[in-house]
Amino acid sequence: MIAATAFRRAHRLQTQALCELVSGTTGLTKMQRLAFASLPLPFLVLTVSVGDFALYRVAQAASLCLLVASVFWRRHPIWPSWQALCLCLTLITTSTHAALLYGSDVGALILAKTVIFSGFILATDQARRHGFNRVAQCTVPLALITVLAIGIAIVIAGESERASYVGLHPNLGGEILFGCIVLLCFAKPVLWRLVGYGVAIAAMLALQSRAALLGSGLVIIGAEVLALRPITLTRTHVHILTSAAAILTIGATLTLLAFPHLVEAITRQITDGILLLRHADRGLGTGLVGRVETWNLALQTFLDHPFFGVGMDQVRTPEGLAIHNAYLGLLAEFGLVAALPLLVIIAGLWQTAHRDVKRFFVLFAGAFVLFFNARTLNLNLFPLIIWIACLPWASDGKMKHRQTQRA
Repeated sequence: MIAATAFRRAHRLQTQALCELVSGTTGLTKMQRLAFASLPLPFLVLTVSVGDFALYRVAQAASLCLLVASVFWRRHPIWPSWQALCLCLTLITTSTHAALLYGSDVGALILAKTVIFSGFILATDQARRHGFNRVAQCTVPLALITVLAIGIAIVIAGESERASYVGLHPNLGGEILFGCIVLLCFAKPVLWRLVGYGVAIAAMLALQSRAALLGSGLVIIGAEVLALRPITLTRTHVHILTSAAAILTIGATLTLLAFPHLVEAITRQITDGILLLRHADRGLGTGLVGRVETWNLALQTFLDHPFFGVGMDQVRTPEGLAIHNAYLGLLAEFGLVAALPLLVIIAGLWQTAHRDVKRFFVLFAGAFVLFFNARTLNLNLFPLIIWIACLPWASDGKMKHRQTQRA
């Protein structure tokens, strides 16, 4: 009886979520819903096409065109936020500096990235009055399909040691999965979230993408536990919870007494099996797989070029490694101009700390993963979705207050 009731409730929530997305009760225009729903599309295409970057660029261009069209579709566009302007100004500055420093070839490539990234940010910024939750909910169906497609691709590849992402670097797949989890945590149907979490975490373990895995844990804890609304408990609920806690405590105690080495085995599995801290090739003894070397290079590059840096994607070790730390990478590539995107992250954390707990944990987890990530102002699903989440979105409370005033 209980299981049947839970199944009917889950099915009702799934139907309600799809109806809201199709009918437009999210408050967004049809063009905006279609544009935001297409955000995960390039990464789904990249996965299904087994790493075909030509198709990926086409899907990316289509998604950008939909976003730009959604801006012109609005009757009353709003002024860009200062956060969006800061991100665009950072890229405009570095593209201009790169053109003067390296010539037209490198400058044109950076300018193209500047235009595309700025287009995504400015177009998405136009929907900030509707709240990030509603925008993220539009992306959920394709985000879930992308996670399932990556999981299927890893199973089909059948690699034993460390799986690759459709023949590309595993960390790229981890970043896409982390971006999908950020979007999935806003899904209304519980079943969608649980399936997405499970498949994404299993795929990250196969890819050995440790930073994305830890960041996903922070997102899930924040979304599913700490961001829950207070629940009114009846006396029966209290008795059930107390009994369950007592049973779990007694069971855990008896298990530890029967298997005294269980805690040590679990700890070893986490440190060596998942985090690979003592792995010969990827452990702490390797300098975090060469990351420390790239950090030193980034600091030295910033000291040599403190004002405008050396340009986007222009800092690499002799072996070709990029800077695996977004903050040091920003300083090395953009110089003191990097203070603008760093200010955007700080402002996003500050604004969401008290009024939007779920988005705060998304930004906090994203800021953590950026510490180990090589991509910063980039069009990959992560970190793009984190920069979008840093925009000054209206909170649920403000939106409800406006709806009440209009009524």
